[in-house]
Amino acid sequence: MTVINLKKYARSLQPRLYNRYEKITAEELAAELRTAAHENGGHLSSTEQALILLYMKHLGYNETFHKETFIQPSDSEVIRIADEAAGLLGVEILQPNTLLHIEENCLRQEADQRNIRHCVHFTQAGNLSSIIQHGLLTRTVLDEKHIDYKYNDGQRFDAVQGSISISLTFPNYKMFYKCRRHMDVDWAVLLLDPFYVLSLDCAYCYTNAASNAVSKTSLEERSSLASFLGLFYEPEEISRQQLGLADNETTDPQAELLVREMIPLEAMQCVIFQNEETALKYRDELAGHGLEVIVDGAYFKPRHDHSSAWG
Repeated sequence: MTVINLKKYARSLQPRLYNRYEKITAEELAAELRTAAHENGGHLSSTEQALILLYMKHLGYNETFHKETFIQPSDSEVIRIADEAAGLLGVEILQPNTLLHIEENCLRQEADQRNIRHCVHFTQAGNLSSIIQHGLLTRTVLDEKHIDYKYNDGQRFDAVQGSISISLTFPNYKMFYKCRRHMDVDWAVLLLDPFYVLSLDCAYCYTNAASNAVSKTSLEERSSLASFLGLFYEPEEISRQQLGLADNETTDPQAELLVREMIPLEAMQCVIFQNEETALKYRDELAGHGLEVIVDGAYFKPRHDHSSAWG
């Protein structure tokens, strides 16, 4: 059973743990766990049983795995039942920080299976010297440290200046085009190590972070494995397959990661320019810091599915 399915199964049992009149007993809970997961052709392993009990014991109905969602002492009866069931099953319930670690590993595995090989960030080429010196910083930190920079989005409607906007696999071409249309400056696209980026404090937005659908959801709720998987949701009107999307491409081309930590120089794979003329201006400085320079105009064009659904 995958962690996602374990979580779903645990949630299906949770209402009975919280039911005031028909509360499941430890014996019943242990019996259910012994005979669970028949859809996978076998019983739950002791590790899977321990994980389910951990979900039930330490998590409320919120989708995130942060401290504020752990149950309070008033739920002592739930703790007792889960602990008692663990004793009957002969398993040891894991600690909450283990669950966080498991979730992070699952996210990395998902990224690897989807063949996600780079994250993407576009910026004005005039910022490259600062990025080499300080790494990629949020606008909040840049302002606090009085570091000069050229910003792309002056309004930042999503009200998250404390984050760095990152895309998976391909730039948010709509925003990129909008910025370039109004600014006659050189531009660069940074390719970043996805596994480094995904190890940072990230919020996953299935569409533009400024949209009402996304902004009404807290950053904490957008930081879960479920939110990461939501980047690849199946549209209702036209399927991902019909759009010709690869596994490593987000469904919405404007989907983004809001990274709330500094991204260091060593996480940068290369810098892409639209043409050789622009690349020549910056190649020597970048090469001196071990950054590969590539000329590839495709990153400055719309994504291949732009005419299919998104316009």
